[in-house]
Amino acid sequence: KEAIRFASAVAAMKCTQPGGRAGIPNREQTESFLSLYA
Repeated sequence: KEAIRFASAVAAMKCTQPGGRAGIPNREQTESFLSLYA
């Protein structure tokens, strides 16, 4: 369940940036996103 939650957050953040690798968030960014929105 936690892996799905984390992967969903990464996917949501990735969709905000164009390109391949450029928009992939790191762990710190993802955890911050989760603390704000999940």
